[in-house]
Amino acid sequence: MEKKINILLLTSYFLPDNHVGSWRWERLVRFMPADSFNLFVVTADNGIDYSIGNNDLKSLKEVKRVDKIYSFSFRKYYNFLRKKNTVEHRAVSVSAVKKGRLRRVRRWLSLLLDFPDFSWRGKKRLMTACEEIISVEQIDIIIASHPYALPLRCARLLSTKYGIPWIADMRDGWTGNLFSPFLDYPVLNYLLGLIEKDVLRSASSVVVINDELAQTIRCDKRKKVIISNAYEKINTEDPKEGPVGRLNLVFTGGVKEQHRYRPFLDGLKLHNSNYPNSIVFNYFGRDFNELLGYARQINLEEGILRNHGYVSNTLAQEASIKADILVIFGWNGRFGETYQSGKIFDYLSARRPVLGIDNEDTCLSKQIAACRLGLVTVNPQEIANFLEKSISSKRFLKDVRLNFDSSEIGAYSINSTGKIYRRLIEDIVAHGTYK
Repeated sequence: MEKKINILLLTSYFLPDNHVGSWRWERLVRFMPADSFNLFVVTADNGIDYSIGNNDLKSLKEVKRVDKIYSFSFRKYYNFLRKKNTVEHRAVSVSAVKKGRLRRVRRWLSLLLDFPDFSWRGKKRLMTACEEIISVEQIDIIIASHPYALPLRCARLLSTKYGIPWIADMRDGWTGNLFSPFLDYPVLNYLLGLIEKDVLRSASSVVVINDELAQTIRCDKRKKVIISNAYEKINTEDPKEGPVGRLNLVFTGGVKEQHRYRPFLDGLKLHNSNYPNSIVFNYFGRDFNELLGYARQINLEEGILRNHGYVSNTLAQEASIKADILVIFGWNGRFGETYQSGKIFDYLSARRPVLGIDNEDTCLSKQIAACRLGLVTVNPQEIANFLEKSISSKRFLKDVRLNFDSSEIGAYSINSTGKIYRRLIEDIVAHGTYK
């Protein structure tokens, strides 16, 4: 009988954590056949109910959760000081300019104390948990997942100490992460790049989710392997030709100030002025007030916006399946061209038309266009026209669905991406490199 490959997975999130970093590994572990692989997971205790079982993950042998893994960060002291300095006190104590300078200096000190990442000092706790497994099991390969930096740091140390090859799974790069606070501090960001390069130097392979993001990763380009995030196929009913009642638009995720939600709301207003009460926009996620604030600014009828709050991925997926159109926002900020929301993969699974609010040259837009999922634009009038066609023609949305490129969509399924990951793992274990 062929020997199973024992994998030690280090990740900050794992099922049932409601995070895209968790879903990536849940899908891959479920794909890995139990007769060929054993997976041992070391992850953070993120303070939720972990009583839910993982019975359908046959290759999963153990999940070891480490609590207080981020308790050594100085970030909490920065947040504490920011809360203590009340709005009233700031208004009377310093000018607006001076206040901004003090905030920037305080943030710089916080980042310097935590450099290169707020998780960095949790090494001892995570290493101890990993070595408890290594002392019992013969681990053949280590996979470390970003976020955050700590799993990658520990994988490098474990690889050096025990001679075990490791894979760095870089969902986002360190210096190319569009949410990174270091982007506002060029010197710290430069030093962060040096550390990223040093940590990744010993990795056998560096997995990146798309070509655009790969260009931002500081490592030997020969080590980079593109393995996209993936979706799992689910049973979906083919909807009727046209929408029943009001057109059901669904968004799942969350918005930040830099997301391109403004052109979408502008388009909704244009449409609503000609076709009132014909649309409902169902929002599933955090930060709804960000979107609502702009809707009020442009006097959009609030009755078409429905906030369902932050829900589980299962509930969000159920809502996506019932949608007439799924909405997704691009990123209007630094590294916007590399942005590829994890929600697009759930949308692929739902098999519904997609309205993407983004420029045409981004990674997200290219994926939507290649799969022929619908429309990508930042033009409010084009958005309004798309919605008008969806309502006025019973066949329009059905024709969009019939135009889907099933082959291109299938390339993002876990069956496709999982095979690439499996071959990568087997090659490194057998030959020390990916062939």
